[in-house]
Amino acid sequence: MSIWKHVPSRILQQQVDSYYHNLLDRLEVILPAIEHPNGANGRANYLYSREQLIKVLNSFLDSTTIRQRRFLNEILSYLPLSEMLRLTRALGIEPIDSDFEALKNIIITNIRRADGQAYSKFIKFFSLPKNYNQEPADEIRNHHFYEVATVENPQKVYTPYKDLKDYQSGVFFDAILQLEAPRARFIIQMPTGSGKTRTAMQIISHVINARENGAIVIWLAHSEELCTQAYESFDETWRHLAKRQLNSYRAWGNHDIEIPKEDSSAFIVAGFQKLRNTLLVNPNIVKTIQDRSALIIVDEAHMTLAPTYREVTSALIGKNTNVIGLTATPGRSNEQQTQKLAEFYFNRQLGLPHEGFDSVIDMLQNRKVLSHVEYTALQSNRNYALSPRERKKLEEDFDFPPNFLKNLGEDDIRNLEIIKRLLSEAQNGNQIIFFGCSIEHSKFISALLLYFGIQAAHIDGKTNKTQRASSIKRYKCNNIQVLCNYGVLSTGFDAPNTNVVFIARPTSSIILYSQMIGRGLRGAAIGGTANCKVIDVKDNIEGYGDADKVYDYFAEYFD
Repeated sequence: MSIWKHVPSRILQQQVDSYYHNLLDRLEVILPAIEHPNGANGRANYLYSREQLIKVLNSFLDSTTIRQRRFLNEILSYLPLSEMLRLTRALGIEPIDSDFEALKNIIITNIRRADGQAYSKFIKFFSLPKNYNQEPADEIRNHHFYEVATVENPQKVYTPYKDLKDYQSGVFFDAILQLEAPRARFIIQMPTGSGKTRTAMQIISHVINARENGAIVIWLAHSEELCTQAYESFDETWRHLAKRQLNSYRAWGNHDIEIPKEDSSAFIVAGFQKLRNTLLVNPNIVKTIQDRSALIIVDEAHMTLAPTYREVTSALIGKNTNVIGLTATPGRSNEQQTQKLAEFYFNRQLGLPHEGFDSVIDMLQNRKVLSHVEYTALQSNRNYALSPRERKKLEEDFDFPPNFLKNLGEDDIRNLEIIKRLLSEAQNGNQIIFFGCSIEHSKFISALLLYFGIQAAHIDGKTNKTQRASSIKRYKCNNIQVLCNYGVLSTGFDAPNTNVVFIARPTSSIILYSQMIGRGLRGAAIGGTANCKVIDVKDNIEGYGDADKVYDYFAEYFD
């Protein structure tokens, strides 16, 4: 049975406007032009039919909306008592009496519970779309203990060992040589997709195995995705290389920081913000770790100079601590900042050799480590002007102000061209990562794709963690074809099946742009795709300056 079956059409329209301001007016610009291209001007009213309103609601609402008390209270009010009783039985609720309001309240209370069991049954009862699903969170321990494998106690290894490639081995041996100097610091620069994290885990394993009295190695990252990626990568590597017992610790998100036991080896993956908060509230914890830290790895090292990151990194550096920065783009927004970054890492940088090739990228593409990339500019033919304040913001931060990007995402003439191209790419069977101009823009495009029958999902930094992990997992398994996002998938996200990167937001940040295109660079030799397409929406933005500078910088990536 449909949840909307007994809801009057006028209420359906109110629901649409209640949860998406001005949505129907916006859809009048886009939907008729795609569904009725030969008669778009006279077909706008079809959107207000009951069938279309339900289709819009099923596409644009999500699990967050469905679980709101206000929404549930209104929608369930239209159910007949007989259906309400059927629903209580389907949810496994024993009705106390047949009072309609009492039944409704107990149903709402159960649906909104954190475990999500009643909610899942509710979704199934009404046959609601997949975008309403919400998987319950897995319980994750803060740390894991590794024992050394013996004949009597063999170590369980669930994944095959991945040997370093020769170019990765060169970086590994160079790094070990550098680490022989006391308090060494240097940057490892490797292009996205060439195995920075895997190479770093080999270095970390060597450092831990070489310290008989125990060593603490700390991995610092700025996002949960990066932390999770590092923790899982270490787990896969250490199981094969362990020569001593070790505890690995999670210290990001909801995981509290734990102090490793004295004289024991430990690997800590920590989020900058978690450590920053700990530093403010209980600096003794950080001091204890500092005294025993043998090595600090700073992921996305170009961010080291940001105030919070610099403060945290410096607080963890002890008398005998080595520091390695990892990055694909060892630079900052301007020359002065880049120089300061180099000085922090003692002006030492390790990279990949490329004898016989024009560049590192050329070498990696030739070896099928990186995809061959086709670049396509989607011209929006829209004109925008930056205000003096917005121009100054762009010059200072090398990125557009959030309000400008938000307004860009609300231009539905522009969105019409975007959705047309996305539909074309999706219908060709491609796996697509979409970078929106804002959270609202990413949600809007995702919902439009769902409306047209394309399996899509949206995630951002505020998305429920379980929902975010579920959407990423479904995308990697090809159960979602288009993963739309704002601000979370530029780093720490590995999905080798991606063969289209769709960039709908302008930027003049070389670092951000490299991170976005990097989501599609993994080549066939490492489980990715032989070819990838980068589709870049190009606008006419007055005051943008040299708008092609950032794209020209990456010309060697593109065929």
